[in-house]
This record gives sequence, structure tokens and C-alpha cells, in this order.
Amino acid sequence: MAARPIALLAALTTALAGCYWSSAARHAGPILSRGWDVEERGPYVILTGPVSTVWAGAELAVRSVVPGEAAEPAEKWFRFYTGPMLAESEIAILCSSERAVHVHTIRQMEGGARFPARYHSWHFPLCIEALPGLYELEVHYFVRRTEDARDRTSTEHAESVEPSRVAWYAEAGGVYALRARVGATGQASAPTPRSRVARRASLGTSHFELEEGEWAAEIERLASADDLDVAVYEHRAAWERYEQLHEPRD
Repeated sequence: MAARPIALLAALTTALAGCYWSSAARHAGPILSRGWDVEERGPYVILTGPVSTVWAGAELAVRSVVPGEAAEPAEKWFRFYTGPMLAESEIAILCSSERAVHVHTIRQMEGGARFPARYHSWHFPLCIEALPGLYELEVHYFVRRTEDARDRTSTEHAESVEPSRVAWYAEAGGVYALRARVGATGQASAPTPRSRVARRASLGTSHFELEEGEWAAEIERLASADDLDVAVYEHRAAWERYEQLHEPRD
């Protein structure tokens, strides 16, 4: 007789896990991906990767049985108007075609105040949307790449010192791509950081090279959202569902 409650509990747990498994996976997936993202974390991935694996596993184990709040979508979204989301035919969408560029601020061209183009400081939206009109955007550039060779590890870090300002003529129903045009680089006018020798010889020597160059943000209207490598409307729908549950913008 004692085995019957145990079997019933196991069956119930399995059923609950089946119900919540997909939502748990959607929540744990971004945690794992960001922890092992070499471009974002650089050499620190040796620390963030294992931690994110444990964290994602714990989230998956708990959320597959116990329902939690709906997770914020992995791809962030921002819109420059209040109220509920409008139909896609009524607004314009601008998406970053590369991770290195992101919109920092947005303002209406004629006398409008400048606003941050994200809801939280840790958000870097994949896309922003706005009502038809003319806007000025401040765009920043940031990229980090790490390459491992047999005898050394090199990390390239490029970051904009000043934002690039670009005009966006947003038309209803339009989908636009944000890109960076990077010019030639040369030796920086500022002093190069000193090289240093690590205390332990086994850690090798660190060398620094400092360069500077010009860059500018560009906006191109696309024939359709299919010209981007991301599922624009799917990400927008996911953010709309999240807003309806957690962040009504009335």
C-alpha cells in the first residue's frame, strides 16, 4: 500500500514537468547562452560558463515542476510610445543587424527631449519601434573578440568613445536595419598602455596595442523583415505577451 502514494506522487511530478518543461527551457536557455558567450564575456567565460551551467540546470529543474512568473524574453524590445502595442502596419521597426551596435538614446527631431532607448540599464534591445516620424538616434559601438592560439590568447576590444548620431525617417510598416560603417584604424594619439609581465611565468606576458579610427551608424530600409537574420515578428510577439502579463503601458 505504501508504494501507491509514491507512485502517485511520481506520476504527478512527471505530469507537471511535462506541462512546464517548455517554459522552463525558455527561461534557462538564455542564462546558459549568455554565460558561455565568448564575445560578451571574453576570457571571463571560464568563470561565467560553469556558473551559468549550474544556474540554468537549477532553474530548469525547479521551473519544470513549479510554475513561476513568465520569463522576460531573451531578446529585448523597446518602443517609443505608450499604451498597448499597435499593429505592425502602424509603426516602424529598427533592428540591429550586428550585435556591436545599439541605440543609446532617441528623440523626435523637432525639439523633442532625448530618452534612453531601453527600459533597464542592462537591456540592449534587438529592435526598437516608434510611431511614424523623424527621429535622431545616438548609437554606440562595442565589440569584444577573443582568439586562442597555441602560444597566446589575444582579445580585441573596440568601443566608441562618442556616439554616432543618425537620423531615422520612420515610415508606417517599415522595417529598418542599423549597421556600423567602420573606417581605417591607426596608431592612437594617446599613450599606449604599458606592457606588464605576470608574476607567474606560466601566465605569460600581456601586451597592449591601442588604435583609434572613425566610425558611423547607418540605417537602411529593408524590403521585408526576412532580410534580417532574426525572426523579428516572433520576438515582437513574445515581448507583447510579456508586456500584457507584467508591464501594462497604459
